[in-house]
Amino acid sequence: MIDLYKKHPFLHDLEDSYIYKIISISNIVTVSKGEILIKMGEYASKFYLLMNGLVEVKYEDISIQFIESGEVVGWSFLIYPYKWNFDVIVVKDSILISIDADKFKDLLNNDKVFEGIIYKKFFIIVANRLKNTRLKIIDLIKKNQ
Repeated sequence: MIDLYKKHPFLHDLEDSYIYKIISISNIVTVSKGEILIKMGEYASKFYLLMNGLVEVKYEDISIQFIESGEVVGWSFLIYPYKWNFDVIVVKDSILISIDADKFKDLLNNDKVFEGIIYKKFFIIVANRLKNTRLKIIDLIKKNQ
């Protein structure tokens, strides 16, 4: 099982002891095309590591972005009020690691070294998504000039 988890870029460089802790609070799920993985406004009780597949982040009928294999889905669990900001729809049948967000936060709170490692990883994710959003906005502005 650990080898499967280590295939995901978010986990690949973690010590085995951390991965075993994540395994204990997670499971592998398969989700079919068209299913709603995350519903805006609901409590962010889980987050996901997309092993294989494709999901779309949407706000109402507006497509915000696509998240592909090897990426993280749903970091709202880290930020108060811990509710999803967008819907996430499965575009292609997907295999994900579903991680219990509350238990994961407990792991972080009980191990400050692990917490630092994880927050650095999430910081990179958030920074990249912000950059991509800015590029989309620039593209939209250029199209409307």
